[in-house]
Amino acid sequence: MDHPLPVRLGAEALGTFLFFFLGFSGIAAFNDVGVDQISPLGIAFGFGLGLALAITAFGHISGGHFNPAVSAGLAVAVMPGSTTRSMSARTASHDSGSVGGCSGSIARTSPGRMSGTIR
Repeated sequence: MDHPLPVRLGAEALGTFLFFFLGFSGIAAFNDVGVDQISPLGIAFGFGLGLALAITAFGHISGGHFNPAVSAGLAVAVMPGSTTRSMSARTASHDSGSVGGCSGSIARTSPGRMSGTIR
C-alpha cells in the first residue's frame, strides 16, 4: 500500500460506512416489513454483501480492515512497524464510518425519528 495515511483513513471510513449502512438497512427493513419479507438470513446476507462491496471498493487502498479488532490483530501479528498513532487514527476512522452508516440507515428508513437529532 503506497497511499498516504489520510487517503487510507478516508477509505477505511467510507468502507466501514458502506458495510454498516447495508447491514443495518437490512435490520431496519426487517423491523419495517416483518419476518414474512426478510429473514435473519437476509440480514446476514446484507452484512456480508456490505463487507464484500467495501473490500472490493476500498480494500486495495486501505487494506480492507473495516473493524478495529482486525486492525489491532494485524498490527500485532503482521504489521509490527505500525505506530500507536496510526492505529488510533484508523480506529477513529472506523468509529466515524460506523456511526455514519448506522445513522444513515436509520435516517433512510425512518426520517421522522431523526428530525430532531440531525440539524
